[in-house]
Amino acid sequence: MFKGTNSEDRHRGGFSLIKQLKDLNAFGIISTHDLELVKLAGRCHIVNNRSFNSEIQEGEMIFNYGLAEGICNDFNASELMRRSGINIIFTMEEGR
Repeated sequence: MFKGTNSEDRHRGGFSLIKQLKDLNAFGIISTHDLELVKLAGRCHIVNNRSFNSEIQEGEMIFNYGLAEGICNDFNASELMRRSGINIIFTMEEGR
């Protein structure tokens, strides 16, 4: 949602859109990879978060295609980047 803008504007706009839809008694599915927006909406009890998750087993990504309660808890893109030769740094402190 609103890619190409700074993260604060994106979160403000995304949250505002979700709130407007709620106020209109609308319902539906909004898909995002933006974990900050997902956490914000979940804390405000405006939405119910669901996710698709995967596991990495013996170097293979396994997808069960089941819809799980809550926020996605895997980072399979990090595995794809690692396979592409990028040494993944998990915290900004590690990169200094």
